[in-house]
Amino acid sequence: MERQNYDDAPSTLQSLKTIITLIASIAGIVIILYGFKLCLDIFTLIYSVFTEPKQIADIFNQWAQTSALTSLKFTLGKQTYSLAHITAIIIGGGCALLLAWLAIAIMQTGAKIVYWTSDDQEAIKTILKNAFGPGMKPVTSQQPSQSDSKKRSVLNQNRKSN
Repeated sequence: MERQNYDDAPSTLQSLKTIITLIASIAGIVIILYGFKLCLDIFTLIYSVFTEPKQIADIFNQWAQTSALTSLKFTLGKQTYSLAHITAIIIGGGCALLLAWLAIAIMQTGAKIVYWTSDDQEAIKTILKNAFGPGMKPVTSQQPSQSDSKKRSVLNQNRKSN
């Protein structure tokens, strides 16, 4: 009877691992989709600034009217110039860039979660390289084997000869 309990333990642990992996993969995909939605929202906002500037001009005028920005002035000769509108535009553009960067980082985090929970990591690695470019190299905890180093040396020799 106890022998049967020991035989069931690995299958139960394996099933639990599979369920946790599935939940983590689904969470990663949801995070990717949420980041994608945020990217679409931000880039739609940026597009609307260029196509309908009067709508955003009201917001920048309200920002420029704040006491913090109205005090930004400089004098050149006898003329005094206000930097309130320029500062409002810089702040708005900087916030839009920061939000876009965060949305892309959210998507990349979701992709890493899916990568970490996937069994076929070479396929995921290829997808990530195609999606985010060759500069984005996933971190692996495995030590390269001797066959990997031989493959790299052959590839490097082929590149040098071309």
